[in-house]
Amino acid sequence: MTVIINSNADKKKATGVVSKRDKNPRNALASKRKPEHNQRPEMNPDGNCIHYSLAVVFLAFGFACIHIYHVSTMFENDRHFSHLSALEREMTFRTEMGLYYFYYKTIVEAPTLADGVSYIMNNNVTEYPSVINTLKRFNLYPELFLGIMYRIYDWACNSLGLENKICWQVERGGGLPPVLSCEGLGDPAYFYLTGVWLMAGITVATLFVFGVQLSGSIGGGLLAVTCYFYNHGECTRVQWAPPLRESFCYPLLLIQMLQVTNCLRKKAEPSLKHIAAILISSNLCLITWQFAQFVLATQAVILFCLYLVGIVNHHSILVYTVGMAVGIQHSIALLCGNDLLASSFLVCLLAPILVFSVIIERSQAYLWPAKKPLPSTSEGTEPTTASSLSEEKIENSKQTRIPFVWFVVRLVVCLPLAFISAVSLKTKLAQLMGTEDDAHIFDLLRSKFTSFKSFHTLLYTCSPEFDFLGLETIEKICWTLLLPAALISLVAVAVRGLYLTFKEGDSDVKRLKISDIWEPDIMYNIGQLCVFTAMAVLVMRLKLFFTPHLCVIASLLASRKYWSVIRNVEVHWALMAVLLSGMSAQGIKNIIEQRSIIGEYSNVPLEELIEWVRTETSPQASFAGPMPVMANLLLSTGRPVVNHPHYEDAGLRERTKKVYSIFSRKTIPVVYKTLLQMKVDYVVLEETWCYGARMKGCSMTDLWDVEDPDSKDRPAVCPLLFQNLNDPFPFRRVFINDKYVVLQISKSPPKNMDLKASRYVELVSPPLKEYGQ
Repeated sequence: MTVIINSNADKKKATGVVSKRDKNPRNALASKRKPEHNQRPEMNPDGNCIHYSLAVVFLAFGFACIHIYHVSTMFENDRHFSHLSALEREMTFRTEMGLYYFYYKTIVEAPTLADGVSYIMNNNVTEYPSVINTLKRFNLYPELFLGIMYRIYDWACNSLGLENKICWQVERGGGLPPVLSCEGLGDPAYFYLTGVWLMAGITVATLFVFGVQLSGSIGGGLLAVTCYFYNHGECTRVQWAPPLRESFCYPLLLIQMLQVTNCLRKKAEPSLKHIAAILISSNLCLITWQFAQFVLATQAVILFCLYLVGIVNHHSILVYTVGMAVGIQHSIALLCGNDLLASSFLVCLLAPILVFSVIIERSQAYLWPAKKPLPSTSEGTEPTTASSLSEEKIENSKQTRIPFVWFVVRLVVCLPLAFISAVSLKTKLAQLMGTEDDAHIFDLLRSKFTSFKSFHTLLYTCSPEFDFLGLETIEKICWTLLLPAALISLVAVAVRGLYLTFKEGDSDVKRLKISDIWEPDIMYNIGQLCVFTAMAVLVMRLKLFFTPHLCVIASLLASRKYWSVIRNVEVHWALMAVLLSGMSAQGIKNIIEQRSIIGEYSNVPLEELIEWVRTETSPQASFAGPMPVMANLLLSTGRPVVNHPHYEDAGLRERTKKVYSIFSRKTIPVVYKTLLQMKVDYVVLEETWCYGARMKGCSMTDLWDVEDPDSKDRPAVCPLLFQNLNDPFPFRRVFINDKYVVLQISKSPPKNMDLKASRYVELVSPPLKEYGQ
């Protein structure tokens, strides 16, 4: 078997094939311009139709507006956000959301913008007493951009005398004091959330354009967006957790994948336009989310595999590699030399891809040089013009028959070598830089396939979002017909490709290049879906990549190219309408169920804790405790914290492990010594962290039993400190309510301690509860 590919001299995509019967070059060129399989010209996005382009733009904008309204109202319905006080709004941002919002708040409230940037780049309250560059560590460019925009907006409104918010007093009842609540873009929280909702709108707009580009019809875009809305709960959680990095980065990742798809579809040549498109989109992804590098690494592997089997040409892989490399370089600079990115697998993968692609092209050119036969004239043919003669020479020179076994050798030999080279480079680079920031990712993967357990991996796997993908998700996307639709699309692509590959007796088909049969843009997105599927199966949280890409692939059901067997176009669209009707049966129920969620946020114990910290402790007092609580204390009180929820730094992971010794079975003197060395003034205990466990084997004592098996026979420290009124030296309880206990760490004997009285301290013992350990 032989495969026809483009040689290095290929400068233009061949849009058709020359039949042996077409001896006349004019007829051959005319046949290449014939539209494929009854495809309507007005439905072809490559056509120069202004009406088509305007329709795509206006529909994308309309879907973006609908999604903005959808997610913003769901968020309001769930929390009654408009009637919360500033403190309560901050309290809704739990875990790492509160951490990110703190830096936005810092920029907004700083005396000047320069001061705000200086505060986040020289920060000593996030990992007290260390001073760290949080812009380098936490991918804070979304907060920096929104903070700058808010300051400009607020300055403009003040200069013009415009009201930009409305405030009122809200009576909360239940013995709680009234609060002042403000609504409008002049409120920092509302401005921040508006930025998140705009990014959510961009997600749907990009998804629509993606569906249009991939299917070649507006119907494909409509199908992709419909699937997204019908499976909204499985596609995103922006409506419940707005400040997460994925809320800002995923729209940019969609745009980046769309740019790569367009470059493959157009057979991109090494040009500034295509390189810049990949450079800018990749750069924006990398500076907004630390996990983006892993997604882009899978993209690089997929494209390299497609190149090795001859589907992606050398020019396209060169465009991608150069654009990605320069984008990474700019990202590292903007992130001030972020170690996690600088030592990433993505960085180490690009060099082997570039080197092996050059070696392959050189070897191939040597073994199978491009044929350049001169055209000949024969009897019975019409005279050819100079232009047609030139085009025929180019067409002949571009096609070279390469044995299929060559592509098998390329894949079997070069892929393992490239992978081994990348792993070796990564290992050496990490050793040279002295960083292990991404070690927890590989440990997490290891724990998924083996019995390996560690304290850090258990902190991840004991969270439901890091568990394996549940059958519930599969059932939901089956009931909306999303999964069946995507599978049918994959079958259609496979059937068409196999039919054209093995069809005999047709000279036109035999002259097709492999990239004409297995189209690079389609195959890339199928490969990306396969990777996203594996990621989602291993880590349920990553279904935010899997489900939307199912929507993208499902759009191929609207492609005439893959459904040319349905000769009548009207019949095709009628079947599409039937499919949408079937999807709507469950899809509309899902939308109604989402929009019926009504709630109101209230967390009185946490509010009491924050108010006590504000009024009863020094602004320089440092705190340690559960990561989610520390994020809230940092955000709402500004007190220095020793640990926080951003777990991607190796040093922070070890720091958190030391703090969490308070939940272990170690002796109290050992725990005290550890906290004292970390310069902790107060440690916060939460009842659920001392006693509770969501799953069997996932309590904090269970985690420590894995990490410190020699201490299994000792009692746990946290329950003793949480419910014991007799202060065990060197700890002293200074605050207690229904959910939290605050212990002050003694720096001297108890008689010399100067403790402030608090109205929240109870002088009687709380009722003891029976807890299993």
